[in-house]
Amino acid sequence: ATTNGTATLLAADPGRPVLVGAITNFSALLERAREEATDKRELTVLCAGKERMFALEDAYVAGRVVQALLPNGKRKHVELNDAAIAALELVRYYGNRWRRAILASAHARELKALGYRDDVESVTEVDAYDIVPEYSDRLIKVPDST
Repeated sequence: ATTNGTATLLAADPGRPVLVGAITNFSALLERAREEATDKRELTVLCAGKERMFALEDAYVAGRVVQALLPNGKRKHVELNDAAIAALELVRYYGNRWRRAILASAHARELKALGYRDDVESVTEVDAYDIVPEYSDRLIKVPDST
């Protein structure tokens, strides 16, 4: 259970593939997202946040997803909502400094203060995993590796 992750998954469009991604499976997520976007010509990126509020780390990672999926890295001819534009601005500010963006968040500081420093450090590792779980039928499923 998470403060917002479960609610976010439940709010996702049940008729479309729902990929579960984070900094720790970023490249694999992009590969799957590109496949989906190519087939459907659109993609929705949802941020879980924290306690029904904005979360810097989630928005930054979402911005990195949006940036990576833009054709030629350009916003021209792409319809983005304000949340996507704001997420891209976070990427412009933090650039490729994943760790700095994650550790700057209020949630990371809170978790470190509670003694979860090692956990916080582990979630700053880009591409630690090469799987992309998928949410459907109220279950998160890990794809077969065969």
